[in-house]
Amino acid sequence: MGSVHDGVAEYCLQYFQKYRRSTHVTPKSYLSFLNGYKEIYSQKLNEIELMAKRMNDGLTRLVDAEKAVIVMKEELTIKEKELDIANKKADEVLNEVAVKKRATEVVRQQVQKVKDTAQILVDEINRDKMQANAELENAKPALIVS
Repeated sequence: MGSVHDGVAEYCLQYFQKYRRSTHVTPKSYLSFLNGYKEIYSQKLNEIELMAKRMNDGLTRLVDAEKAVIVMKEELTIKEKELDIANKKADEVLNEVAVKKRATEVVRQQVQKVKDTAQILVDEINRDKMQANAELENAKPALIVS
């Protein structure tokens, strides 16, 4: 800083020789220059510290996110295994239901055949009954007369 002050003093002499106007560098202007430098330095230091704090916060968040992702991957692996087991059980149940459905369909068809046969017999019995009732009605007058 001292050499800068000396350099400015030399340029003040050159300025005077060239333009015939005098300028001076005083200790007060030197101190003002130092105060200005300190203010700029403080501002830049605060800006850099703020950016460093933001960067550190961001890095901390990234590390936390990475840990969370690792935990989620482990949970996902466990859930995938559970899902595979559940899918296998569901397939087994579905196969059992399909087999039982086929067996039920066979039984239903057999029951339907028996029901149809029984209905035919009931219809024949009803026809025979109606025919017997009709014959009975025809025969009643002959019984009453005798």
